[in-house]
Amino acid sequence: MTAGTGFADTNMLWLVRQQDIEFYTLPFAGFRERKGVFLCVWRISAMNFCIMLLFDTGMRCSEMILMEPEDIKPDYILVKHGKGSKERVVQKSPALSKQLMKYRTLRDAYLKEYPSRHKNLFLSKNGKPLTDEAVARMLKH
Repeated sequence: MTAGTGFADTNMLWLVRQQDIEFYTLPFAGFRERKGVFLCVWRISAMNFCIMLLFDTGMRCSEMILMEPEDIKPDYILVKHGKGSKERVVQKSPALSKQLMKYRTLRDAYLKEYPSRHKNLFLSKNGKPLTDEAVARMLKH
């Protein structure tokens, strides 16, 4: 990895392959393009994981937005911000666990390069927690 350029081309190719997405413009010339594609791959992964999480577990959008990485356990997800401020446990399917691993790999790598002060599992490209409106836009498209 060269100083100031973010991920090396080989790491970027690996991240792209993890999402089963083909980009024909690699290798990149500069930092801005690299960050842009990394954001694109991360957002596609987040979108896939959000959709699977909502449908697989029956969680509410607000519960999903407020999730933190430590809420996810090996066999289940702890929902802390449920209806009436009650905690509950929802089970994870094997397919959801697989998508979670892909998403967390990309999320952790992105946050290593571009740290955020927020602890939410789902963050916007600016490092802020997602909003209900952002999730609605993501699901609409």
